[in-house]
Amino acid sequence: MGMQRDNHLKLYGVAHDVTATKDTEQALAQSEANLRKILDLIPQSVFAQTVTGEFLFVNKAFASLFNLNPEELIDQKNHRKLTQFDEKNSFFVFDDDIIETGISKMIPESSFIDHNGNIRFFHTIKVPYIPAGRNEIAILGIAHDITEQKVADKERTRMIADIVQHNKDLEQFSYIVSHNLRAPVANISGIADILSNIEMDWSKAKKMISYLSTSVSNLDNVIKDLNDIFHTKQQVNERKELISFSKIIEDIKLSISNIIQNEHIEIKTDFTDAENMPALKSYLYSIFYNLILNSIKYKQTDIKSMIEISTMQKDNKINITFKDNGIGIDLKKGGDQVFGLYKRFHHHIEGKGMGLFMVKTQVESMNGKIAIASEVNKGTVFVLEFETI
Repeated sequence: MGMQRDNHLKLYGVAHDVTATKDTEQALAQSEANLRKILDLIPQSVFAQTVTGEFLFVNKAFASLFNLNPEELIDQKNHRKLTQFDEKNSFFVFDDDIIETGISKMIPESSFIDHNGNIRFFHTIKVPYIPAGRNEIAILGIAHDITEQKVADKERTRMIADIVQHNKDLEQFSYIVSHNLRAPVANISGIADILSNIEMDWSKAKKMISYLSTSVSNLDNVIKDLNDIFHTKQQVNERKELISFSKIIEDIKLSISNIIQNEHIEIKTDFTDAENMPALKSYLYSIFYNLILNSIKYKQTDIKSMIEISTMQKDNKINITFKDNGIGIDLKKGGDQVFGLYKRFHHHIEGKGMGLFMVKTQVESMNGKIAIASEVNKGTVFVLEFETI
């Protein structure tokens, strides 16, 4: 009887242990399912990967970057085969360092090219850890998408730059009104008073009328310049098209072939890095035309004049460089006024200081930038920067 009771207790104990084990397994499975559900609901991308790039765990937000579900992504043995990795993509750039040093890393900004080819930006925290059942360090990462913030910051920066530029424009127009417009208007007013109030012979009257005509002509020129400036700033409705730099140069060479021949100008081009770009054709032609004519106008007379035009593309930007061996500019003396309206640095050469102002206006109208480097008797370099997207 005692043995039967003991056996009964033993069997009962075994049954109890099995039931407890099943309850524990169910609780663990439920806990894991709840954790998975929570991680799939959060907007941040969460992932765990080995030193070889094998994903141990990913949530839906991370898998969606590859246009896959988490199970499909985990089946892939190497994440580097899943997307295009180049200098634009820095999302996984610190992984090897983290695994080698075993030190956590917070990465304020890293870029990633998603399955659509769009560049996304993330604020990422990566932590080294040893997964259960493995004897190697892996990485646990949490990435927060900051692409919209980056776009907003870029737009804010652009708006601030626009405000600064508008203030500069207002200063320029204030200068025009106070100097270039007031002078001819004052002359016209003064001559009109003289003609109406003083009796004079015809020869003196003709001279006064000649002065009046000159003042009117100067006033008209200023108004035309202002109209050109306003027209340039507002004429941004022209559709962009893919423009060939070589074709632009050939058209300009053809239009000023007599000047090039008479002045013995040599124009060298190198567009191997970027042959074309989307742009407003009339603007780009005007920019090239004015910079080439500027180099010709300010050439050195005792050496052969050379103009070199080249392009360089990096990421989503194209730089266009215009280099000459002309008389140059002393940028230490008013270099900040190079692109100002009616600003001239060589008064012995004919001009009214509109060319570079219009170049800068047109470059900025296409959301570009222009910079200058120059040295007296050693030439000038203009660098234009445009975004291609």
